[in-house]
Amino acid sequence: MGHRTQEGAGGVRPRTGGYSLVELMVVMFVIALLIAVAVPTYAGFRNRAFDADTKAELRLALTVERIYHLDNGFFSDSATVLEGMESLLHVNIAGDPAGSIRAVALTVPGTTSVCLYSQSLSGTWWTLYVDNATGTKYGNVAPAPCEASLASGWPGDGWQ
Repeated sequence: MGHRTQEGAGGVRPRTGGYSLVELMVVMFVIALLIAVAVPTYAGFRNRAFDADTKAELRLALTVERIYHLDNGFFSDSATVLEGMESLLHVNIAGDPAGSIRAVALTVPGTTSVCLYSQSLSGTWWTLYVDNATGTKYGNVAPAPCEASLASGWPGDGWQ
């Protein structure tokens, strides 16, 4: 590698300045391209992690509900009882979880069914509807219409 030179009034002299404008533009273009690829990918990973965490909370709440149901013959409608059974669980009975987005919200439409729902930090709603007759149904709708007629079309083998 040789030294770059410039011709001036006094003849040939070595170039002392940094990079040319074209070289800087190429570097800036490459960096911008890397950012354009990395940021959406990171956001997607982050949202999937939020959703997975919310689904795990719902599964934990369902496990606690099933244990309570086995012991008592019906599902619980008491947040205190459920949280007493599992200290990692935060339950908001029949409330709007928008104020506490990490809460698992719970409604009890009857003694043989329970609806668990939560909104992840990505903004997606996740719902579990459990009926002793039809089993567990998985949905991702807001909680207001969480009832047997709506859950009838939901898959029974997990969230899609």
